[in-house]
Amino acid sequence: MAKSRDYRGISTQYEASVVLLKKWVDFEYSVNGKMYEFSLPGGEKIALSDVVEVLGILDGTNFEDAEAFLAEVADVEFSDGSLVKVTKNDEGDDWTLESLEPFTSEETLTITMKNGDVVSVKVTDDQASVSVIDCASIVVCTIIGVS
Repeated sequence: MAKSRDYRGISTQYEASVVLLKKWVDFEYSVNGKMYEFSLPGGEKIALSDVVEVLGILDGTNFEDAEAFLAEVADVEFSDGSLVKVTKNDEGDDWTLESLEPFTSEETLTITMKNGDVVSVKVTDDQASVSVIDCASIVVCTIIGVS
């Protein structure tokens, strides 16, 4: 609901509350009977090396660490590049995942290894946290000069 205030002949109008909607991109991967999950805040970026470690992808391989795993990655693709952008970094030794748009579909992050093996990671974006802020308590107005 819009409210108005007058101060020395200056009228302001503002909304009493703001709703903040925060989207998350959720990654799920299952290996050796264990389910791993990781949530990336919407609009954020993360290195594939971090995703590989957090999701336990190394548990299903013979690689000692993410660096060795990434050295054998041939390609990384997201099922819809308009939702999550995948780019190889300038050094060529890692990939970056960037959340671009919210989505309600189930998507897939596909990691193709040089030997032809494929790692598929389920990706969704159906969680949202909602916060309501009472702006009346935080609005600050500075008047520089009134004539």
